[in-house]
Amino acid sequence: MCECECAVLISSLFPCLFVDIVSLCGRTLHAGPGAWCSGLFLRGSRGLPAGEYQLLRGSGDRPVTLHTLQGDPPQTSPCWYGPTPAESTAAEPGQGELSAYSLSSNALAFQVVIPVRGASLRSDPDPPVVWEGGRLTLHCEVGAGSHLSYRWYFNRTERPAPGRSLLLQPVSPQHSGQYYCIVGNAMRDSRVSSSLELEVRVKAFLSEPQVSFSVTKEEWGYRANVRCWATRGSPPVRFWLVKDSSVLANRTTASLSTVFSVPVSIGRSLGRLRCGAGNHGNQELLSPPLNLEVVPVGGAVQLQVEYLYSADSEAVGVTLRCGVSHGTFPEYAWFRNDTHLPGGGDSYIITPQGHTLILPIITAGNSGHYHCQAKDSFDNTSWIMSPATLVQKTDGRLVSSEVIAVMFCCFLLLVLVGSVCWTFTLSKTQFSSCSRLASKLEQLAQ
Repeated sequence: MCECECAVLISSLFPCLFVDIVSLCGRTLHAGPGAWCSGLFLRGSRGLPAGEYQLLRGSGDRPVTLHTLQGDPPQTSPCWYGPTPAESTAAEPGQGELSAYSLSSNALAFQVVIPVRGASLRSDPDPPVVWEGGRLTLHCEVGAGSHLSYRWYFNRTERPAPGRSLLLQPVSPQHSGQYYCIVGNAMRDSRVSSSLELEVRVKAFLSEPQVSFSVTKEEWGYRANVRCWATRGSPPVRFWLVKDSSVLANRTTASLSTVFSVPVSIGRSLGRLRCGAGNHGNQELLSPPLNLEVVPVGGAVQLQVEYLYSADSEAVGVTLRCGVSHGTFPEYAWFRNDTHLPGGGDSYIITPQGHTLILPIITAGNSGHYHCQAKDSFDNTSWIMSPATLVQKTDGRLVSSEVIAVMFCCFLLLVLVGSVCWTFTLSKTQFSSCSRLASKLEQLAQ
């Protein structure tokens, strides 16, 4: 920032002349390589007479350049148009001193703006990898420039920010993504410089781990495939398998699940399993316990039937559920009229677990006798059959809940009316008895 004023050297006094200095670039001059923005002009209220004009800079009235006007007085004249101050031909000290009849213009303040270049991003911490709940600061830096304005972008979408720094606190996984900034000079038609994109990673803590297992049969016996997993968290994850108080195995994976293999015996409880997991320092989480026991399918197999009704209480569908008395890993099969039904059909639905069959619409084509069978899924054991049940479309309707409610209300009303009538009759009878007793007592007294 500096102030300049133009002094005019003339040979005679013009009392009605006012000289001021104006800038065609506004009050902001643009500094470029080797030259400033041209545009400082003198302006006179009655034209500019011939004479010498000096551009003075700063409070000390230091001469910057000298300009001479000759001939007819123009309305305006350039005061300074040229190179940077270091390259300008300023008047020597003592040269061009103002005479007693000199006039001075107003002072015009202007700013020199350095074009912006070399925008870049710096993160704190560096690299920009933080755990959720932490703090991350991004700084937008430039190689050169002044009078700067900043715009911030997250995943190519502009987001509000107060200035050269963007603070994220507390961070969450939603803050992960690409960030960059655009810097410009705070003036019209300014140059801009854009930084490269910087990827921010926010790591999530693990959720509580879970444990489950399945069983397979091999040549030498049976093996439990124990699966440990978490629903959220950032890899890598360290898993370990605990049986009772002993650690059986551990593994570090790049996913949120892993499988451990453990030998098992059918029909015996082998202890309680837990999965441990961690992904941040000393964080260690344990799953709820799971009893490691494989019970073979046995006992009776039952078939439960539940009809589905429409809004007008007509039976339109049916749900069949197959249940076993005991068994850890049962496998189910469904039959209609002793014909095996595969996993999916046009008129029925079998759930993924296999223990439920649904007939959305009962028709003549899917009516018949249904039964189910069950056995161990991990071994080629014998099937156990349930009793068969007949499923067919009927014209019967259930009494709707609305009808039941109306009937119940009528019954309550009938009971209430009967109670009132009985109370009234009882009171009338008691009154008559009291009247007769009073009459008898009166006769005895006479």
